[in-house]
Amino acid sequence: VYYARGFLTEAECDHLAGLGVSSAPGGLRRTSTTDDGVNTNKDDAHRTSTTGALRKGQDRVVRNVESRAADVLGLPVSGVEPLQVVCYEQGQFFDVHHDIGTWD
Repeated sequence: VYYARGFLTEAECDHLAGLGVSSAPGGLRRTSTTDDGVNTNKDDAHRTSTTGALRKGQDRVVRNVESRAADVLGLPVSGVEPLQVVCYEQGQFFDVHHDIGTWD
């Protein structure tokens, strides 16, 4: 886990949030998980938020953020996952969970 104070400007946050709500492919959808090794999405009681994935390189701001993330992590931009916008309405939550990939 990395914490980078000031990684995004307020203007970038506003721009990305706007993209997530208005132009994420399929719009905002209930946040889901994959846990069966074949990328099958399912609703999870531990996450009640909605999520929208942005397209890689969608616009100048997205490209700049992706490039900055790649620099921080020492990866090529191709190694940065698509950005996501997560929305929480009052009472929604993202409970404690543990992420893990496949062992192969």
